[in-house]
Amino acid sequence: MTEEKKLQNFLAKLDKVKKKGPDQWQARCPAHEDKVESLSVSRGDNKINFHCHAGCSGKDILRAMGLNWSDIYFDDEPGKKKKSKVVKEYIYRDENGRPLHKTLRTANKDFLQKRYENGKWKWGLKGVRTVLYKLEEVKEAINNNDVVYLVEGEKDADNLHKIGLTGTCNPLGAGKWKPGYTETLKGARVVILPDNDKPGKKHARNIAKELHGKAKLVKILELPGLDKKEDVSDWLDKGGTKEKLLQLVKDCPEWKPGINNWPDPLPFNNFDVKPIPVNILPNWLSDFAINLAEFTQTPIDMSIMLIISALGTALANKGVVQIRKGYTEPLNIWTCTVLPAGNRKSPVFKKIMKPILDYEERKREEIEPERRHALKEKSILEDQLKQKEKIAGNAKDQAKRKQIMQEIFNLDDEIQEMEIPTLPRLVASDVTTEKLAKLMEDNNGRIAILSPEGDIFKLMAGRYSKNGAANFDNYKKAWTGGEPIRDDRMARKGTYVKNPALTQGLTVQPVILEDLKEKKAFKGEGILGRFLYAIPESPVGSRKVGNEVPELSDIAVMRYQKGLSALLHTRPAGENKNGEWEPHIIKLSPEALEVRYEFERDIEKELGPEGKLHNIADWGSKLVGNITRVAGLLHIAGQTDAQKGQATRDIWNKPIGPETMKKAVKLGYSLIEHALKVYDLLDTDPEIELARYVLKRIMRGKEMEKAEELPKDKDTLDKSILMELCKGKKEIKRPDDLKEPLKLLAELNYITIVERETEGRGRNPSPLIKLNPKVHSINSIKKDTEYNKSNKSNKSNITPEIKKDENGVIIEGMI
Repeated sequence: MTEEKKLQNFLAKLDKVKKKGPDQWQARCPAHEDKVESLSVSRGDNKINFHCHAGCSGKDILRAMGLNWSDIYFDDEPGKKKKSKVVKEYIYRDENGRPLHKTLRTANKDFLQKRYENGKWKWGLKGVRTVLYKLEEVKEAINNNDVVYLVEGEKDADNLHKIGLTGTCNPLGAGKWKPGYTETLKGARVVILPDNDKPGKKHARNIAKELHGKAKLVKILELPGLDKKEDVSDWLDKGGTKEKLLQLVKDCPEWKPGINNWPDPLPFNNFDVKPIPVNILPNWLSDFAINLAEFTQTPIDMSIMLIISALGTALANKGVVQIRKGYTEPLNIWTCTVLPAGNRKSPVFKKIMKPILDYEERKREEIEPERRHALKEKSILEDQLKQKEKIAGNAKDQAKRKQIMQEIFNLDDEIQEMEIPTLPRLVASDVTTEKLAKLMEDNNGRIAILSPEGDIFKLMAGRYSKNGAANFDNYKKAWTGGEPIRDDRMARKGTYVKNPALTQGLTVQPVILEDLKEKKAFKGEGILGRFLYAIPESPVGSRKVGNEVPELSDIAVMRYQKGLSALLHTRPAGENKNGEWEPHIIKLSPEALEVRYEFERDIEKELGPEGKLHNIADWGSKLVGNITRVAGLLHIAGQTDAQKGQATRDIWNKPIGPETMKKAVKLGYSLIEHALKVYDLLDTDPEIELARYVLKRIMRGKEMEKAEELPKDKDTLDKSILMELCKGKKEIKRPDDLKEPLKLLAELNYITIVERETEGRGRNPSPLIKLNPKVHSINSIKKDTEYNKSNKSNKSNITPEIKKDENGVIIEGMI
């Protein structure tokens, strides 16, 4: 069986597998009742590595999976490493030249370790004193005030020796520096020559921090002309000489500790979220979006998403996009833009929704007289009914009473069968799921929830329900379309909506979505997967002010309002005998269909175990359908003469072309990173959450030191003290539980870990944890959705490139 097939077979036997990085996965452990994906899996050199953070043994895990140890090895001989010839030995000796340990380099560039014990070489370094390479020469250089060159490998040290310089390194390579090596270099003049890669440079900085104040001089010299991962040996092979190196050392400044010598902490999750391309919209919509974003100094993503929801509000239930026979997508759409408070969501909402509310008001005014007359007629009939009931109650003659009762029955039937015109509604906000169904029944099966807040999530979660339970059925049916809503609890006749169509356009604060983490039903029921999300960078703190802000173009506003009004006035294909709308069928051209199929193939790959969308499959599996809806909306909007406020005669008959489909697909690709970032709010990785917790406790420890509640040490925190600070955290019961979160924090440059050795026999002291001084407040470790308020240009946050006319009025946005 191939290596890849063995790995895939292994992963296929696990539940809730999530890809965490190159050749790394997280899954639920099969050996215990796991609810937090505590099993780590990775591809090793010769086998599949796996570890349960809850403490389950490898034997129990394999037994639960129905596997043997042989099933995790890639070699034909399981459990045995591939043999490779040793091509070089590097012996480490003490101050007197006695061998202590050695490194063996094999032909396939593996590095093995042996120790010298009782006159024999034995595998491993257990119990042996480890020292710097060429320790005798290092001691002599220190005594002679010569420079000691610290490199990453023994080969580099040997090559420096060949040109008459003292080179040394620590055993086991980058990241394995020990305090004992620092003691050796007390009073030395040290030049560190790092390998040209991140681990090498990080190793150099860490050593410099350790040597500062102990060595006489410390310099870090990054050699010029090195390609990625090259070292001083490569530099010498390229023509470097002793004289050139000495000159470079002379010109290199002394290393001094400070905040700039620490790398920037990396985000726990890094998403490449870019502004949504505004040129997906027809010109009359993109012009308005750009003008509005500049005028309000808000991210253009918000304007684009709300405009798409406005199109859905205008066109819902009037048409469907036919992909193939028996499969159509409706034109209602759900969008959600995520922005912190203070981003002027309400002003943007008002401008975009104004034509819809104006249209609704005009329609209500048209219906109001007819409704008023019908209500008056009903009132008169009800008065007549009451009078006849009194007469029937006083009637003595049985025949007379029977006649009056028949008149009462007829009058009551007439009242009940009266059709009272309802006042048209296009938009709702704070309504229950039952009321939502009634609104759709009264408005040709459609309604829109358009809100600059996130209250609808609370309603869906059961805010007004009697038992407080979530009720998603009506919402799901109203997104999908084609599945009737029946509710016999509403009114005497009950509620029936043959073809419900709900549009949503929301802007919410990140905290609203974070609150949904505890409400698993939202994701389990697929509600969250139905939204298209935008989570743009907040421009707050870098917005234009005063005269810098351009005026809102009257022309752009007029064209938008007239264009959307024209779409609001379009009609469905017809009505059936019950007065229910029958939608137009919008077809895709063969070329557009191929564009869609190509997008669908790409998304299907991304939904696989190795793909970006694997962990948000509930969203990704609906993306192609959502983008098809967007294509339908853009297609109809693109055939509208916004200047005249008219839609073309054959607006519904023309098929969607490939260019429109490509624009919709472009939006789909753009929104993937936005969705990944949003889902990070909703489905936090437990390992990342634990690392964040530990970082906060480290920072708490430093705060307690300042308050003299802990022993003061301006640079470090003892791991044993951190263990005390983490008391009560159920995931941290023993020191080993800190290993993984500390490892992650070190990889992301939040801390460095300094191992310590005891002198003589006994257990090594607890490691020291150094906190990156750039992590200066809790704000540094908030989720990436707390938005960077740095000195980035607000132009890129609000609109990309813009065009203006000769009068300086913004007329078009380009990506």
